[in-house]
Amino acid sequence: MSRLRPSSWNILHVIFYVGITASSLTNFISFFQLERKFQGDCPIYAKLTIGNVTSQSSSIFHFITDPIAESHTEWGSNQSCSFCGFTFVASFMYSIIWMWFFCVCSPGNDGGADFGISKPWRLVPPSLIFTNLMAIVVMVAAVLLKQGMSHFCDQMEKSVVGSCYNAQQVTWKNYPQLADFYNYYIVSEVSAILAATCWSFAALILFIRCCCGSDFVTPEKQYLTSIDARTEVEGKDV
Repeated sequence: MSRLRPSSWNILHVIFYVGITASSLTNFISFFQLERKFQGDCPIYAKLTIGNVTSQSSSIFHFITDPIAESHTEWGSNQSCSFCGFTFVASFMYSIIWMWFFCVCSPGNDGGADFGISKPWRLVPPSLIFTNLMAIVVMVAAVLLKQGMSHFCDQMEKSVVGSCYNAQQVTWKNYPQLADFYNYYIVSEVSAILAATCWSFAALILFIRCCCGSDFVTPEKQYLTSIDARTEVEGKDV
């Protein structure tokens, strides 16, 4: 990979940033829908106490939220849900910004360009630092989402409902929109893991590019490259 030209490196960076953009947008939409299902209550690391009212025609479940009750539902911290939501919005926005930067980079040492950044190697170190930071933050958000919702579903399995999959198919008092919430959670979890993976690989590619030093050309090599290019052009003219 050390012989890759800067323009080839840029293509690799853009590919991973496109993956980040797509997965972050998917997570934002699905997680927003998941929060709407619970009407603003955060299900991450929630402690559930569920009751049901059974009649001859139907069975209605409800979360016991009365604080006077011996055992009642305690919803997760809204800060946890806000952190997850904000993280993937930021992931989406910053991936677009860095993708734009690498798209407008000129070929650098491969030759001059009238459009773009004349020395793209100046973009690589800051993007490496920022991408590493974002990889860590997105990974923390992905783990928080996965572990918090796994805890929520464990609570469901211990209740009269039986599982999160069953919970989205029954009728809930005060939460009439819980249908398909588990499907949104699965999409959120998978897209969060994909976003964290893409940020990690993007940081790895940037690190390899820095180690290879393909953006740095000595004056002697640049001079010889210019002579070779001029000789090739003259040969074609003859």
